[in-house]
Amino acid sequence: PGVYLSPLAISTGMIPLHMAASDFRKKVLSDPLTASKPSFDDWTEEETNRLVDAIQRCGDDWDVVAQCVGGKTMQQCVLHFARLPIADR
Repeated sequence: PGVYLSPLAISTGMIPLHMAASDFRKKVLSDPLTASKPSFDDWTEEETNRLVDAIQRCGDDWDVVAQCVGGKTMQQCVLHFARLPIADR
């Protein structure tokens, strides 16, 4: 209670040592200037799945990947892919 973290702090794991991520709840603040504009970083789970599928099928041809995802630019696809967690196999 009384501790607020920015989205950047949470996404990069900058949580106080004596606390865990589960100690926090997400609160969405409405900003009338940006509420109607989608964020550059807004990705649905479906879009992320389409991105991963497109990369598996098309490799690093990012123009084609962006076309397969739909509604995202090549730059958005590259940036979002770079931010995805990598699972060890």
